[in-house]
Amino acid sequence: MTPNEKLRLAIQYVMEARAQVDEAAQNADPYVRTERRQYLKSNLEAARELLDGLERDHPDATALHTFDGGEEAEVDVSTVRVWEYNVEAEVMIYCYEDHAAARQIVERAIAINPESASHHGMHAAICGQLKDFPAAIASIERAISLEPDNLGYKRVLNDIRQEEARVAAEQAAADKPSRWKSWLG
Repeated sequence: MTPNEKLRLAIQYVMEARAQVDEAAQNADPYVRTERRQYLKSNLEAARELLDGLERDHPDATALHTFDGGEEAEVDVSTVRVWEYNVEAEVMIYCYEDHAAARQIVERAIAINPESASHHGMHAAICGQLKDFPAAIASIERAISLEPDNLGYKRVLNDIRQEEARVAAEQAAADKPSRWKSWLG
């Protein structure tokens, strides 16, 4: 199999996994999410194995990929690796509800492509879920700096700040002794 064919096969595995994780994300049934895990795992492992070999032996390999809108573009190994990380992060979120693992995966994608606003946006959302508001704000501000006209990112920044304020208020209320307790002894 040529490097180009291996990369096309890795793309196919990643795209099939993406479709499955999208379906799992739309389905609240825990059984469906659990059922998808093995299929997703096998597709991602196959893609990972192909990408590992390509990174080692043919790091400059490219393949023509047709996107959903019909647009075609040459993609390289590192681009497909980032796609694999994105799908893997979504699997951790939607199938395993493991936001900490998803955060680590997205951080690997950012290390490969630090100029991707979508990766910073995903990182911000994950950090927000983990209540790491300083990291969430830094990530979404980076996404905004990369795509200043993206109103969705600005809404996410507002949502993160509101959630941070809500959590801080709850914490302050929990830490404040009740005057009733002092009266009751």
